[in-house]
Amino acid sequence: MVLFLGLCVLPTLAIGGWAIVRRLPWERQAEAARLAGELGLDVSIDAMAHTQPGVVRYTGLKLADPETGRELLCCDEVEATWTSMTDSHGQTRPAVVLAARQIESTASAWQRLRESLRRRLERQSGTPEIEVRVTAKQWTLREGGDLQVLENVEGGIGLTPEGIRALLEFRIAGGSKSPVRMQIVRNRRVSPPAYAFDLDTAADCMPPSVATLIRALAPSDESQNPLAQPNSRLARLLSAADAARK
Repeated sequence: MVLFLGLCVLPTLAIGGWAIVRRLPWERQAEAARLAGELGLDVSIDAMAHTQPGVVRYTGLKLADPETGRELLCCDEVEATWTSMTDSHGQTRPAVVLAARQIESTASAWQRLRESLRRRLERQSGTPEIEVRVTAKQWTLREGGDLQVLENVEGGIGLTPEGIRALLEFRIAGGSKSPVRMQIVRNRRVSPPAYAFDLDTAADCMPPSVATLIRALAPSDESQNPLAQPNSRLARLLSAADAARK
């Protein structure tokens, strides 16, 4: 009997207890707080499950403005892998990889998301820098009554020899097969640190909601923003998108 308890009953109870603890509300709140600390936004999670060591599946993930509580972005399901990566300096740093099937956001969210990104690039988050990678099969942008779907979305924030870089790449559903690539670099080797912005696309037209996204993420300093050059192809591309909106 003692042997049976030791080999069968007690391990089963221990595993069952561990599973219950993993599903308690405070554990879900702690996980949301961990994500909020990395993203600089309020995070709420309806449910979560640890699928394997270091991997967590979040259900009903929402990002909100910390000041107003307004929802900025939502995702039915996303898998987070908490791991480590080697940066460009050869140093191993903590990292999180977020993989989603479907993301939704509104155009009104971009200014707050831009501010969160700026704080991360300028090391104002108050937390150690962490590598972030994001992938999504689809990302739906809502602007007024219009919807625009982006496909094969990839992005992230990581350290470079010059400083830190944010990347975003996607394909416009129903548009050009060529991807749109954006890169924002915070050069910390110059004094004071400066931004560089690059947008690469072979598309000959741009949906208004995508133009709103690009303008929101571009640096506000016109000297560092190629979109501020009115005669450039990219500036004309966005101007045409603005005209289509009217």
